[in-house]
Amino acid sequence: MVFSTDNSVANPLLTAIIDGLATELSVADTSVSSSGHPSSSIRMGVLRQRTHQKNTTSSHGIKRTKKHPKTTIASLPKDLLVDILAHVGSSSFIDVFNAKQCCKDFLEATEEHYVIQRISIDKFPMIPWYPQSDNVCSFLMNCFDKGNPESLFRRGIIDYFEKAEVESGMEYLKMASKKEHTEATYVYGMILLSQGDRMSDQGLKLLNSMRNSLSRCWNVDDCRNKPKTPLKIKSSSN
Repeated sequence: MVFSTDNSVANPLLTAIIDGLATELSVADTSVSSSGHPSSSIRMGVLRQRTHQKNTTSSHGIKRTKKHPKTTIASLPKDLLVDILAHVGSSSFIDVFNAKQCCKDFLEATEEHYVIQRISIDKFPMIPWYPQSDNVCSFLMNCFDKGNPESLFRRGIIDYFEKAEVESGMEYLKMASKKEHTEATYVYGMILLSQGDRMSDQGLKLLNSMRNSLSRCWNVDDCRNKPKTPLKIKSSSN
């Protein structure tokens, strides 16, 4: 399957994805990395050259659009394509779903563990008001099976607080915490802190690691409210 610059679905989507991710990369990247492979920024430049159209002006002053030769999707580095889709999916699962429709290579890339583990499921309620479609259930189960941190966190909250399945709830919260899920780390740390003895020391150490985090891009109120909100909704609906 070829990837044409006049493709109304694939080209704008891929171009937007490439441009969005390129802003995250350092302009100071040199030509070759220490491993001998081209740096990310250089590969981005190559992709732009392949996906952008070139405007030219004729001798009569009429603008013409010169299209580059068709490029196969297979020519894109697989690891870079997966990185791009994972980056996009972390903020918008809809864009990843749209990417699936472009071609077989995109479809396969979106099913990679790395992409599924980072895809955002925030738009899906932890405890839905209405029965979910088979497609949604299948997608969310796929996220859980492949270790999506938010999915693990949700299962841990439901098991521990709603179903009173303490062991499984703690295990899922622990797994999500190891994947650096902020709310899971906070909840898991607080539970350990409340258990006393050696567990308290582990919980305190975990909470201190959040406080000393270099990013510090977390809010205590958010960590407290996120697990409480769906449980309140569930309680009020009964």
